[in-house]
Amino acid sequence: MLLGGLAYAVVPGALAPRSRSASSTRVERMALGDSESGAWSHTVTGRVFAVVGVVLVLAAAVAVSTLLAEGSTGPAIAMAVVLGASAILVLGFTRLRVTADRRGLRVVSRVLGIPLRRIPLETIASVGTADLRPAEWGGWGYRMMPGRSALILNAGPGLVVRTTREREFAISLRDPETPAALLEALRTR
Repeated sequence: MLLGGLAYAVVPGALAPRSRSASSTRVERMALGDSESGAWSHTVTGRVFAVVGVVLVLAAAVAVSTLLAEGSTGPAIAMAVVLGASAILVLGFTRLRVTADRRGLRVVSRVLGIPLRRIPLETIASVGTADLRPAEWGGWGYRMMPGRSALILNAGPGLVVRTTREREFAISLRDPETPAALLEALRTR
């Protein structure tokens, strides 16, 4: 299952168009006084993942009850484990907390309570916004490609962060301008 999840993240990226980086628009930095700091936090909802997660739970319930009715306990347990774990993994992407502050950018799964991405402020080289299209990133979800990765939950506006190691990270956000302006102000101090 771990290999399946990794394949879901990497294989579509290998098949995606070869655009090396998102064409992002640089933003003006937020005006902060010398003694001021700032923080921005927002919860992003991936409705597609909620629907897929619920479908997986229902499929698991039907498959397991059918197998148990036939007396196939072993396969029923295996099916419950595989589909249950898949549902948990998918549902983990339904609500993400995105935070930009003096520490940098962090993305945490609100459902699973685990960090998915952390970019320290001192490693941020530039910040911008872009129109994120799933087809350009290899589909929906956590996408990984050489030199770049993304959390694509919705098509549309997104935050794009380039690191000092020349790697790029993008995430779907309704208002990417605010965290971009804040991170730009904090990183250029």
